[in-house]
Amino acid sequence: FNYEVSVVSTNAGGLNDLMQDRGFLCNIGDIQCLSQGLSLALDSSKESTMHKISAKEYCDNEMGVDLMASKYIDLYKSIV
Repeated sequence: FNYEVSVVSTNAGGLNDLMQDRGFLCNIGDIQCLSQGLSLALDSSKESTMHKISAKEYCDNEMGVDLMASKYIDLYKSIV
């Protein structure tokens, strides 16, 4: 996400929550969906561009080093 490249993934584990409008998400084993997602991602489709913007905003707003450090400090304080 942070490098602003299109992401194509399966919905294994927690990826379903992470990918929300941030990439192309396919069911496990759905080769057709993966193929279409890769094609759209490589062709820089409008949908792919929107995913990249959304993913970068997510990284900037939810995964920045300062924010993550603050969240860990809050977590540690709540345990102690």
